[in-house]
Amino acid sequence: PTGGVTLLSPFISTNNNLFVCKEIYMNSLKNKLSKTLDSYLYDINFIEHNHDPSTLIYKVKNGEGHSLFSSKLAQFYNLNGIKKTPIKEFNKNLIVYHDAADLNSTALLKIKQILNDFI
Repeated sequence: PTGGVTLLSPFISTNNNLFVCKEIYMNSLKNKLSKTLDSYLYDINFIEHNHDPSTLIYKVKNGEGHSLFSSKLAQFYNLNGIKKTPIKEFNKNLIVYHDAADLNSTALLKIKQILNDFI
């Protein structure tokens, strides 16, 4: 598990939409998020997406919903109209798919380091 996450929300929230990336473990993720975020968002309406971070930030800023970013990544976005709430109770798991035969290869270790630096 990696560090906590930050909930990004519009300053004036009119809904409980939560953008979540489409993935194969979606039902498990929704269950975990519902329990973890119950004191922040009630009756969450999950919206599955494939947006890049900039598009997602734009949607949050326009009041279309909320989003979770890694705490490190959320530090890069300081925009007016977006409220940041640290969620320390939630530790995310990072899954990386690869076809490397050697798990200790230089390239794979470098990718792991980059991911740890930014996620």
